[in-house]
Amino acid sequence: MPANALVASVTRYNELVDKGKDEDFEKRHLDAKIATAPFHAVKWGIQKHNTLGGVTINPKAQVVDWDLAPILGLYAAGESAGNMDLIGLAEPIVFGRIAGMTIAREA
Repeated sequence: MPANALVASVTRYNELVDKGKDEDFEKRHLDAKIATAPFHAVKWGIQKHNTLGGVTINPKAQVVDWDLAPILGLYAAGESAGNMDLIGLAEPIVFGRIAGMTIAREA
C-alpha cells in the first residue's frame, strides 16, 4: 500500500471517530482513534478459516433482530455469532456456556 494511501485511510478513520458516526461503512462503534506511534502496516490476504458474517447476538447469546430485540428461543455462539476476527476457542466456549446458562434460567 502506498504510504500516502495509508495516511489518508487513518486520517479519514480518525475524522469518523471525531464525528461519532461511520459514514463510510456504517460501523456501530468507533471508540478510539489511531493516534499513538509506533504504527505498523501488514499485507493481509484471504487466509482465514472463520466466517466474517453471521447473526448478531446480545450479551446473553440470544440472536437479535434488526432492532436488537432478542428472537425468542434462538441462540448462537462461535463463528455463527458473526463477530469478526475472533479466531480460536474462547468465543465458542464462553458464549456457548452463556447460551446454556441463559436457556437454563429461561426454562
